[in-house]
Amino acid sequence: MLLAAFSRRKLVEAYKTRLSYDLALLSNSALTADSFKSLQKSAAEQLRQIMRQLFPWQKQEYVESRKREFDRYRKEYTAAFGIDPAEVNRMMQEIRSHDR
Repeated sequence: MLLAAFSRRKLVEAYKTRLSYDLALLSNSALTADSFKSLQKSAAEQLRQIMRQLFPWQKQEYVESRKREFDRYRKEYTAAFGIDPAEVNRMMQEIRSHDR
């Protein structure tokens, strides 16, 4: 367990070093738009990796909160329009299939 914690700490340090490097490159004003976007994505991924290592339980909490939010919106839609959004989607697909 101690070895796993040490390994995780070293991994986080490596991710932080890579993130710092990517952020330094992002501050370069000579970057093209494509290079900037690529580095921006890389930096965002490095930050996600750090967060996953430091807080592994947060991904599950995020997924669960998104599900609760979706269910709440679905209930609100059904209450407002009297029909489940999944049923509306099914009906729209049926209409599109008849139009072909």
